[in-house]
Amino acid sequence: MADEPDENDIKLGERIRELRQSLGLSGEDLAERMGTSKVQVSRWERGTRRFHLSLLRQIASAIDVAVVDLLYDSESADAIIVKYYAGNGVTTDEPEIPPNERYSFRIPNEGTQLYRGVRKHGIEMRGQGAELEIPIGSIAVLVKKDETDSFMFVVGKWYLIRQFASGKYQHMAKILEQDDAGTLWLSPRTSAPGLQQPIKYSGDNTKEYELVGQIVGFYRPL
Repeated sequence: MADEPDENDIKLGERIRELRQSLGLSGEDLAERMGTSKVQVSRWERGTRRFHLSLLRQIASAIDVAVVDLLYDSESADAIIVKYYAGNGVTTDEPEIPPNERYSFRIPNEGTQLYRGVRKHGIEMRGQGAELEIPIGSIAVLVKKDETDSFMFVVGKWYLIRQFASGKYQHMAKILEQDDAGTLWLSPRTSAPGLQQPIKYSGDNTKEYELVGQIVGFYRPL
């Protein structure tokens, strides 16, 4: 007979489901990775089965995260899955890291206060264009515009845009600035001469670019 689940079991199950879905895995996918049934995975995620350390290690290994990421309170949203990459000069139509190369990254609590309760995405910065303020190799934390009704567009904040270049799309970070005439510009922060041209902001989506979301923080991996 199964032990009666408690609040911690339920929260842990919710966290497992959240991380699994962030990686684009179905319950069946996780079951296959662990050599168990989809029903068993469902029981874990509903918190109707007690967890022990060896089981947590198996689950963490199956979804490519650390055990601590399973135990951490999901409401604080301080652990994100890095599954995208971006940067000027990095051209790709689908800037997603392959599922087997995605990883978990812990961000400071203050990086989660803005847009509380809104899903946040990890972006690995690989190319130039923002490296004077967001060094290459940094992890940017993104809130997608189409995933919240409270999206803010603010001078001095960083944004991820999608722009067609070199026959493919680039996903790049730019900061919103305002000149003396009141004109808004999406500007890079780069030492690369060929990447220093700002883009005039004229709406969220234009022929020149598409606004993907706001970068609410960026951190260097430890």
